[in-house]
Amino acid sequence: MKEFYEYLQSIGIIDPPDVTEVIQKLPIQKVIEISVKCYGLTEVSTNKCLESTEMSARKIIDSSIFNFSAGSSIGGGIRPCSCMDCRIENVHKLATFAALYADKVIIPNPFEHIYYNLSSDFNFKNNEQWNFFVNRLIGDIVVMLNLKPLINKGLLIINPQLRTYCEEHLKQQQVLEKKLHNAFKKINGKVINDLNKNIQFILDTDKSVLLKGGKNYVGQEVLRFAILPKQLQLYTKLIPHIFKPAEVEKLGLAQSIINPIVDDLILQKYLTLNLNVAYLTNREVETNIINYLGKKNDEESKEKVILDGLAHQLPFIENASLGTLLKVRERESEAFMVYRDSVKKTINEARNETNTKIIKKIVEERINPQLNKLNQVMINHKQDLLAEGGKKVIFSSLLFTAGFFINQVPDLISNTLFSYGLKKVLDGLTSFWKVKKIPEEVKNSDYYFLWKLKKTKH
Repeated sequence: MKEFYEYLQSIGIIDPPDVTEVIQKLPIQKVIEISVKCYGLTEVSTNKCLESTEMSARKIIDSSIFNFSAGSSIGGGIRPCSCMDCRIENVHKLATFAALYADKVIIPNPFEHIYYNLSSDFNFKNNEQWNFFVNRLIGDIVVMLNLKPLINKGLLIINPQLRTYCEEHLKQQQVLEKKLHNAFKKINGKVINDLNKNIQFILDTDKSVLLKGGKNYVGQEVLRFAILPKQLQLYTKLIPHIFKPAEVEKLGLAQSIINPIVDDLILQKYLTLNLNVAYLTNREVETNIINYLGKKNDEESKEKVILDGLAHQLPFIENASLGTLLKVRERESEAFMVYRDSVKKTINEARNETNTKIIKKIVEERINPQLNKLNQVMINHKQDLLAEGGKKVIFSSLLFTAGFFINQVPDLISNTLFSYGLKKVLDGLTSFWKVKKIPEEVKNSDYYFLWKLKKTKH
């Protein structure tokens, strides 16, 4: 990825504010040239066949359970919102988590849409389509500039959609992808029914459809069109018009939401199974889709036991620069490493456990001491984090939950993997800044949390 950032620098783009200033001054052909160059430098595939894919995967991805693959909704994509500020906010939450806790995170290539524009020879039908393209390109570059510290550290990897294969493995890949698409087709009706139960589609202007309902269900609040599709133009006389469930399916509104999500799941979840990564998303609809792809009642019961037992709060810092967070993690590498090791051991020990109380007891004994040490790490580096200026740094927490998902599509996938959900917790850990100074010998002890509990009782 070094060549990508060197190229940006060669055209005068070093920091995020440079992007708009440089791009908006350029003629159309030069903007297109930059977009193609950005796509080419980020869509890098060294996988010449399926076999070499697995070999390179072992080099890139180790056996850590803190390896993740993220969907586009939290990976800097244009959904749920194509506005640059929203894209940065969404990906920064993922990046902050990655900077502190992940070993590797794989995200979709934000420039992937350039391939489809290449296929259509960049044929824009009106100025609004062109403006959409330019704004998206600007957002793509800004996202990549924000993620540069993580990419340079090797914590974040771009997942290329364009891969090369030998003839033999190309056939295997085509069979795999066909089975995946067939599996999704079988559950399409259930997914659309769920969509209609949770979301109401309302044509509110001649170029937009509101999605009213649960905010986190699809993570999207509006469909905005440069040109309203012909099948919807008949309804403009009825604005505001609430589409009936049958219309949602017939007019393709459901598929406009579901298709990109299915593409996400195929690329970022099911085609990365050999990399042994857990899939991250903030869209409830994806959980439903995963569940429909083969989960059984006894597996749901086991998942709930482990999920309830392993849930715990992680110290989390918002608005801090990624560079500063990476320095804190590097200086306190042992504390972060021991925490991750303790979670891995707990998961291995709880894998076949059916009693939530027993799992919680293991968490209390093995993970909680490491969490308290991480809290103290944050306290020790408070001044470093607050001294960086810019936005106000917020000390809060994330709810860490482990779901035991069976990623099984009939006759296709038999791997059992752990998946993780990351959820923001309000009020967070602001109170831990009030903790009195703790003796060094106690702070570094495996029994620190017991000492803290004892002091609390007095």
